[in-house]
Amino acid sequence: MCNCLLTSTLVKASLLATALAMTTSCQTAEQRKAQLLFNEGEYVEAEEAFSNVLESDPENASAQAGQSLSRKRALRATLDAASSARMSGNPQVARDLLEKALSMNREWPKSADARVACS
Repeated sequence: MCNCLLTSTLVKASLLATALAMTTSCQTAEQRKAQLLFNEGEYVEAEEAFSNVLESDPENASAQAGQSLSRKRALRATLDAASSARMSGNPQVARDLLEKALSMNREWPKSADARVACS
């Protein structure tokens, strides 16, 4: 069931990324920076930039979506790196990465979109 949920989430993420890319003409400089960071795979930095956009424009749906997706991608990338470290025989690195993922999840507001869950 987890693979179906992950596949569905990835399809939604791709559609969202396409929609975000199409709205660049009416974005602020900070939002363009956030989108660029996201496109480069710098998800933690993109989340921070989207947060900056939302400080001045809390109703910005595009920034809200970008922030949520950045959080998901950052958490997923960190968990994947932890898994790879564990499989490579680096338990301390894996533990450090898991602690980083937990820290990110605690720092970001709790909502269904902000958590990576697999049931």
